[in-house]
Amino acid sequence: MIRVALSSIACLNRSPAEALRLVAAARLDGIEWGEAADDPRGAEALLMDTLRAGATVASFAPIFRLHGESGAIYPFEHQLERALRLQAPILRVYAGTVSACRLGAEGRALLADELRRLADLAARRGVTLCLSFGKNTSLDSYESALLLLDAVNHPFVRLAWEPLPGSSEAEASAALEAAGAGILLAKRRERSGVCREPLAAEAAEWRRRFAAFLSGGDPKMSRFVLLGSLGASSEGALTEDAAFLSGLAAEFEAERVAAEADARAASRRTLAPERPPELRRCRESSAVTAGFAAQIWPAADSAFVAAVNAP
Repeated sequence: MIRVALSSIACLNRSPAEALRLVAAARLDGIEWGEAADDPRGAEALLMDTLRAGATVASFAPIFRLHGESGAIYPFEHQLERALRLQAPILRVYAGTVSACRLGAEGRALLADELRRLADLAARRGVTLCLSFGKNTSLDSYESALLLLDAVNHPFVRLAWEPLPGSSEAEASAALEAAGAGILLAKRRERSGVCREPLAAEAAEWRRRFAAFLSGGDPKMSRFVLLGSLGASSEGALTEDAAFLSGLAAEFEAERVAAEADARAASRRTLAPERPPELRRCRESSAVTAGFAAQIWPAADSAFVAAVNAP
């Protein structure tokens, strides 16, 4: 099941209370928190505010980079603790300082080893690491993301997919199909600071992306699409894009439920034993007898007629 949430990073100039008001106004399912959860105690308070607003925490995205240098000391456990206090199933972070395409096999292996080590720590606590795209990181393109994820090959290390500048809508969709993702960021692309068309303008590509997103695991499990950019029109754009994504998610869920119902019906037909011809003829004869009796004795006991027709 796909659910729609707001990334609070898209509205850094707003307070947590204002971000939650936006979530409620757009009827979103949840929110991704960033540096607003600045310490474990603050994270717990933020969780309670989120729950009181009728939402859930989709992810935690601190400004944090995972490096791969040997002997480095990481405050990763602190970030993981904040995610746990928020009850966030996903910790969204950056990785590396050099593009995976330029690291070479040895450099990618070193970073992959470190990511697997940290992913093991997160997995023990039920948290998935999602790696974000960014300039001057190891995920600066779709190609680099595929290379690094292939090197890591860990079930608790996933991609935080988003449409990248310079890529076409079709290229962005193809990258998601190839790499899979743990979370999606839906962004209105901008040119020269001017917000482009709403997400609904690329409905076919978003349907393709939802299908790819759901293919990576149990379709009944909740997974989030984050609205990662409010655009120039801010709240108006948020409400419009939220309605589109929520409607598309509802369509996919209805299709899943209908497909499961069809599968159950087909299974029952397959498992149901076929009645022998003699029994079918017996039932047909009993039905004729009951009908004849009802014509002769209109006031015949209904219990008798029911008994004759009983299997």
